[in-house]
Formats: sequence, C-alpha cells, structure tokens
Amino acid sequence: KFTIPCVSTSYQAFQKNLIFILPVITMAPCIKVPIPAGQLRVAFKNNPPLISGIAGDSPLVGRVKIGYLFKQLILGNGAKMEGLDTNELVSALNEHSDDPNRMIKFEMCLPTESVVVLQAGAHGLHVEEKNGKPILTRIDYDSPLRKELRVGMVVDTIVFEDGYKISGFSAKEIEGLLDASDDNAKRTIIFRNPDSELSSRSSSLPLFQRIDLPAGTANEIGLRLTGEVAKITSITAGSPLDGSVRAGFVLETMKHPEGHEFRALSGKEMTRCINSTSAVEGRIAILKDPKQNKLPSMTTTKLMIASEGTLDDFGISVEGDIATIANVTNVSPYNGLINRGFRVKFFGWADGTEFEELTANELTEVIRDSSGVEGRYMLLENETAEEIAPTIVNIELQPGQLGAVFKGVPPVLTRLSPDSPLNGLVEIGMVVDVLKLSTGKVYSDMDTLEFSNALKMSSDDPLREIRFINLDEVELTKPSALPEKSEVEQPDETESVEKPLLASVVYQPDETES
Repeated sequence: KFTIPCVSTSYQAFQKNLIFILPVITMAPCIKVPIPAGQLRVAFKNNPPLISGIAGDSPLVGRVKIGYLFKQLILGNGAKMEGLDTNELVSALNEHSDDPNRMIKFEMCLPTESVVVLQAGAHGLHVEEKNGKPILTRIDYDSPLRKELRVGMVVDTIVFEDGYKISGFSAKEIEGLLDASDDNAKRTIIFRNPDSELSSRSSSLPLFQRIDLPAGTANEIGLRLTGEVAKITSITAGSPLDGSVRAGFVLETMKHPEGHEFRALSGKEMTRCINSTSAVEGRIAILKDPKQNKLPSMTTTKLMIASEGTLDDFGISVEGDIATIANVTNVSPYNGLINRGFRVKFFGWADGTEFEELTANELTEVIRDSSGVEGRYMLLENETAEEIAPTIVNIELQPGQLGAVFKGVPPVLTRLSPDSPLNGLVEIGMVVDVLKLSTGKVYSDMDTLEFSNALKMSSDDPLREIRFINLDEVELTKPSALPEKSEVEQPDETESVEKPLLASVVYQPDETES
C-alpha cells in the first residue's frame, strides 16, 4: 500500500510521481495447467515445493519441467490453496485426486541442479557461450534428454566414461570433448542454475588407464610426448586416440607383444620407441596420472633377445665394470629400443637362470655361450630425473615466427606448429607470465590480446624474453614482485601496431574473451 499526498497536482504530475513510488518487480513466468483425476506421477521436494521428477506416464509430461516452483492449487469448486509446503501439497493432491476439474499453477523456475547420463551417439544438446558461461541454448526435439533438461542451464561438470572429470570449461571445449567421446556409453553431466555458485575451472585424470596402442609412429597416432618421464602434452584431433587418451597423462609403460617392456622412458626416448615399433600390432600402453601416482625414479627396459646370436650379431656393444650400452648400430633389430648409457642390470632366460651386474666382458661371454637358449632377455636401467615436465621456462625470443596459438586470460599456449621454435621447450597448456624487453620494460598480468600487441610493438627488439609457467604449480608473477627498476606496463589496445610482425602470435578470440 502507498498513500498519495493530499496536494493539488495535475494528473501528469501524479503519473510522474508514480514512477518513483511504484517498485519494479521482475518475476519468472508462470504456467497454469489442468490436471485430470487420478495420480499426477510427479515428485516434489523442498519448501516451497518444486518439481524434482516427472514419470514418463505422468499426465503433465511435456507441460511442466523439473525445477518448476508450486504457486497454487485450484480445485474444481473454485477453492484456491496457496503457501503449501511439500507434505501439504502432496496431501492435498491425494485428498482431491478424484476431482477432474483441478488446475495447478507453477512459476517456471530453473532447477538448482540437474544430473543426466549421456549414452553413446547423438545427444541433441546445443551449448553456447553466453556471458562467459556454457549455456544449454537448445535441445533437439528428438533428443532422449528433452524431458530431463531445461534450456538456460549451465554445463558445470562432466565425468567421462574413463573417469576423466572437467569443471568450468568453455562451451567450445565442452562441444569438442563431447564430440570426441560420442562412442562413450556413460558420460555424466551436471547442469547448474546460472545464478547458483558454479565450479571453478579444473580437470582431473583417472588414476591410471590401460590402452591398446594402434600401429603407427607417434606422429601418425597423434601422440606428442615430452618431459623426463614421457608426458602426453597433446593428442591430435581426429587421431585414433582422440577421446580415449587425455593430455596430462604420463605414459609410464609400453608393452610389446614379443615381451619387450619399456618403463619410465623420457618423452624423446618413448617417442623413439613407439616409432621403432610402428609396424607392430598389439602394443599396450599403461598411462598414469602424475598427480595421484608416485612415478618410478629409474628407467627400465626389458629387452627380449633372439635365442640364436651374440651381441655382435645383434649390433650391440657394451663397456664398463657394470655392462653399459656403448652403441647400437643403425641396422640392429633393437635400434630405437635401447639407448646408449643404459646399464644391463640382469641377463637371463626363461627357466629362471639370471645373472646380475655382469661386466662388459662377462656379459659378452655369457650371451655367446647361451646362444640357442630360448627366452633370453636383458633388463636394463637408467636413472631418471624427478621432474616429469618443466614448471618454469624462460625463452629468449628471436626474430621470426613463433608458430604458436594463445588463448584466454592469462594467455594459454593451445597449439604449436611443427616448425615452431618453442617445440620441445614449452608445453601445451603453459601460460605466459612475463614479457621482458631489452629496455627493461616488463609486461605482466596480460590477456591474449595485450600479449599479442606487446609482441608486435617490440618486434624489432632482439633481446626479448618470455617467461612461461605451469599455472597448476606456479603462481602468476604479481607486478609488486617485479624488480623496482623494471618499468611494469600493461599494454593498451590502442597502441600502434604498424610495425612488421616478426615474432607472431596467432590470436583466436572466442566468446569468453573480452
């Protein structure tokens, strides 16, 4: 209620006053539907009641949705029941279940959360980036999830069939991951109300995974490995491993169908091993999440050797008080499977006979004397570094093309061309922390556009340096933490960019970026 002051005013002035007196109220739209006699087959929860489930044979299927909020029950005699809690509403519906002229009114609210399981094949869900959130904008008419979901909900979390879990990803990333996993029979998606608290960006891998490695080189199967222990940094879109293998895994062990076994090799060594066995069907890879597993501190290779032949026949030479691989010839059948510097810890054969830490001469003699014995093998080892991937990388930037794609805030390295000078030095997923110029000027706290502009403005500077970091392990450098003599600057988008682009960055904006 409000009171109009008792003063002499014109009607126009009265209208003007109303603008300031009447509150502006926005409400969700409402729907009123008739309900026949009998059971509704609708579940309610909370107070005030909201719809939490709708049976397939409910008379309200297609007319109401999960999340709708109860407002009013209107009986056939015109009586109206409002302000009911869940128990009271259910009791009233049951008490008047024989009334064929009832109506029920709902406010068309979105539910707080909806959880669905996607089966293999087409799902008919369309997700777009709206206001920085991956919003469900359309559901195909023939989608099996049409009755379970509401347009307007946010894709908050997805758990894939292999246990891979993501939260807070963009619409573009979500669409790509769903397309790549369309043969998964069980993908759980958690949708949330856009006004509720959403999960921050994160991802977690399964504890471990065993996969069949298809024939082909690392490049042919779309696998890129780096680090002291082979870490998967990217999987090429469309490769036979796309959707089943995740970047971030460590390829801890590869097993060869002939019995060879390669464990804890570096990215370069494991790549060479995969390439050397590219024609082999039946290879098996054991993948582990480095955050949840203690990785081996020793590289080991079990090499099955032919029953007939000597080390000379195999193109292998050894040296040292503990036999150590000195060379493997290019024509050796084991070229690419073992590397210079590997120590021969054990040599033995199938019946259990085993020699430990033989000298080079002793090993050469034992292998010669055991020619003709089935099941011979060598177990080789080599110490590995503790780190599996770089945490901080400082790059002195030379003139020329970077061959790199960056995206987001801060700039995240998302792709490298085959000839990029960053290959082997910077991993996909690392972010740009600081750009230093020869003048002492330092750029920090940048988004992708600012970083791109800063590079263009300094294209003739031969002494630039970029600091890349792994954001999961290292915090971004704050301007206050930089040396006082540095001139900290966040570049302005209005700065001139007429200079030729020498160290180019490909900038691909999406709807999540300003």
